[in-house]
Amino acid sequence: MKICITARGAVESVEIIESTGFARLDNDALDIAREYRFRPATRNGKAVPVCLPYSINYRIR
Repeated sequence: MKICITARGAVESVEIIESTGFARLDNDALDIAREYRFRPATRNGKAVPVCLPYSINYRIR
């Protein structure tokens, strides 16, 4: 997935780049990622927004 994070560390948007093939798993991953909070990226000591690839790995037991 691609996740975009604001300069305050909040998730601004998430997007599935490569599906698991299971809509429920994809939707759950999106829901989980939307609740994350991050330490903001910085450039020259200043917090900046950033978009980056991000993976959530499922383990089926």
